[in-house]
Amino acid sequence: MTHGVGRPRQQLSIFAQSLDRAAFVAYFLGAVVPLLALGWIVDERVLPGLSDGLATAGIVGLVASLGVLSAGAFLLLRRVTMTALAAMRRDNERLASLLDASGKLASAAHATDAARTAVACALPIAGAEAAFWIAADAAGAPKLQAAAGDTARWSAVEARLGELPRLAQESGRPALWKGRDAGALVPVGGG
Repeated sequence: MTHGVGRPRQQLSIFAQSLDRAAFVAYFLGAVVPLLALGWIVDERVLPGLSDGLATAGIVGLVASLGVLSAGAFLLLRRVTMTALAAMRRDNERLASLLDASGKLASAAHATDAARTAVACALPIAGAEAAFWIAADAAGAPKLQAAAGDTARWSAVEARLGELPRLAQESGRPALWKGRDAGALVPVGGG
């Protein structure tokens, strides 16, 4: 995650640890404590009254299988929690990138500064290898205004553009393409 100069890097580790701890406490109170109470009741009240060895083994097996199910539930809960935290961390990084981008765009003095800032900020937001700001020249052909990331990809992208910039601008909707040099053209203003 990129941040401005002098900004401390924020991490979710404290939150992640407290969420993990809260999930463990909820699991412990909701599953382990009742299981321990059931085991104690079976040991103190049920097993002494049984004379049949098979019934005793069945009761012990039932309590043990409940323990195994409880442990499995804990592992599943932990996995779901970690998956949710990872998704939340990715979303927070993208939101931080958007906030950073909006601050940089707000302070851009000229259109060329805004174009350079937009493509630089697009990289972490989109997870792209390269970003390009294009505008139509006087003849209507796409012309590179700003680039960031792997700018060597521009020649491959430029060859694939064709009529896409004009169509995207006229329709007011993004133009998307897939493949090795996948991308999107997003119209951002009148032509």
